Amino acid sequence: MTYEWLEESHADTLSGRFLDDRIYTYLPANPRRSVEDLRSWFRRISVGGPDDGSEGWLNWVLRETETGVYVGWIQATVYPPDTAGIAYVVFPEFQGSGYATEGCRALLGHLATRCGVRRAFAEIDTRNAPSIRLAVRLGFRCASLRRNADFFRGAPSDEYRFEKELSTGA
Repeated sequence: MTYEWLEESHADTLSGRFLDDRIYTYLPANPRRSVEDLRSWFRRISVGGPDDGSEGWLNWVLRETETGVYVGWIQATVYPPDTAGIAYVVFPEFQGSGYATEGCRALLGHLATRCGVRRAFAEIDTRNAPSIRLAVRLGFRCASLRRNADFFRGAPSDEYRFEKELSTGA
């Protein structure tokens, strides 16, 4: 798999994938409704973080090496001095193929060795069984449950917070 830094220009290529409502099932973000909406979002998140330096944003699109097909997106928000939240989306037709596992392992390694991150976390909707299994497979442990963490798609959402201590061998 190859990893490409997310850029505004990816909006045209990825619009069909990111405009698919299925990827927003467990995400509190509003589904993107147009290529221009997607372009604006990519422009905002690809700058690396807010001007005040309070956090850093890392965003990559995942591309299958042999076919060149985009299969997903991984991201981390780095909070100084040494913590990061991670998130990931694998496009529906590629789910269950190991791309999230491979991408997240690479992301965790990058966070530990290049960003000095020592603790990573993922906040996961309690209904998202595949994502919970992924977190456990990656060595995260469930640290807490937050009831009514979000309200979207007309219903409240509870979230688990999974955490993992990182080392250079993340």
